[in-house]
Amino acid sequence: MAELRPMRVGEILDAGLAVYRRHFGLLLQVGLVALWLPVAANVYVQVGGGQLAHPVLYIFANVLQYFGSLVLTASAVRIISDSYLGRAPQLGDAVTFAMSKVWPLFVVGFGYGLIVGLSAAVVGVVAAGHFAATPWWTYLGWEAEDAAIYAVCMMLNSAAVRGDTAWLVNRIAELVGGLSVS
Repeated sequence: MAELRPMRVGEILDAGLAVYRRHFGLLLQVGLVALWLPVAANVYVQVGGGQLAHPVLYIFANVLQYFGSLVLTASAVRIISDSYLGRAPQLGDAVTFAMSKVWPLFVVGFGYGLIVGLSAAVVGVVAAGHFAATPWWTYLGWEAEDAAIYAVCMMLNSAAVRGDTAWLVNRIAELVGGLSVS
């Protein structure tokens, strides 16, 4: 039985890398079993013209890759668990265990995505409502008069940059005394 005690970061990394080093071949086999078909389908899609040329195959390959990653992760958990419990990990046992956990893992992942997506949508709606109901100049700490002066200055500046001197002179005359010079 493995000794249970608090470990420092270096000890954790050393133990984790030792497990991967000890079972590298088995983990590689699990990776090949779980992901060879999605990788082959993605390579075919990319070589055959990309996502737009094969949209259905592209979606199918990504769904396969998602389920393959679930199988790979659950198999790795089984291999590492067997190793820590002193049993010899086997490819068949790890893949069988993983296949029995695919649907529960999918449901948990889907629920997690749904919760995160809905939370992001709620935050987005609240933020959009707040920003739509609040004038932009309040975020700069300005009053309405400051924003109006800024807007007038920006219009005058753009007229000066365009070289529209007649428009510029008329606006200045209107601002100063309500006169129009034509």
